[in-house]
Amino acid sequence: CQAQTSGTARACRGPRCQTCRGRPAGRGAGMCLTFVPDTIAPILVSFAVDMQLAQLYLQFTEPVDPATIALPEATLQSAASYNSYQFRLTGGSANNTVSSQVVITLSTSDFNVLESLPQLFTSQNNSFLRVSALFVRDVAGISVQNVNATGALPAAYYVRDATRPSVVAFGLDMSQGTLTLSFSK
Repeated sequence: CQAQTSGTARACRGPRCQTCRGRPAGRGAGMCLTFVPDTIAPILVSFAVDMQLAQLYLQFTEPVDPATIALPEATLQSAASYNSYQFRLTGGSANNTVSSQVVITLSTSDFNVLESLPQLFTSQNNSFLRVSALFVRDVAGISVQNVNATGALPAAYYVRDATRPSVVAFGLDMSQGTLTLSFSK
């Protein structure tokens, strides 16, 4: 019996296929399908941090639908504790491919806030992630399993930001005697 596992259907072929219930399943006999609905919630199993690229890499137990990602339902923590420093994402973007791996690019404002907090996401030791059940759904529409504050996942890998800020714009007002500098971060 050969099974195609997309979480929705199984195709059986061969003389020993149980799901064909005795019907011939050999060559020329066609294919017998049995619908098996997906009832299992996806689980966030690990994540990694790349502060150099301002990205988070999330790994789930099954493919998730990127169109359902709600970034404000993800919270970054300094430890797996209710008493840890916490920051809820406000924006950013995620890859748009159905996959068990999701890449989140932090928004500039979220990244700048993280860069200003010495207690949070400065090393692998203070990089933890939790998500609510509203964070994402799988392709069958089932919500991800909730990860609470005490169960927050530690970063499996961490790349620190080694890029120095640079001047990206400036303004000079001779009548006011002011110089305004804008930095990359």
